Amino acid sequence: MEQKKDKTIAAVLAILLGTFGIHLFYLGCTKKALYYLLGWVAIFVIVSIITVITLGFGSVLYILCWIPGVLGIIDGIHYLTDKTQEDFEKRVEEEKNKIFNWELK
Repeated sequence: MEQKKDKTIAAVLAILLGTFGIHLFYLGCTKKALYYLLGWVAIFVIVSIITVITLGFGSVLYILCWIPGVLGIIDGIHYLTDKTQEDFEKRVEEEKNKIFNWELK
């Protein structure tokens, strides 16, 4: 039997560490969590390379590293706005079968 996850803990993890997909690892959505983590790493590496090539002028692009963090904050708000624990658990089950709102086949 799978242990039920607390929506408040998931929301706090999403808001504070959502950039790295920690909340999704907590909820068992490993595939989606890896997309968050690898997305952040890819953005960081690409922007770092651009910054080096442009002798520092590309550093303004580091703002793109906020994209996964903003997605995490949105996830956290969604978790907090679920009225009951059952609504939250239903959302988590739906998320396990989707990646960025696309059905996995």
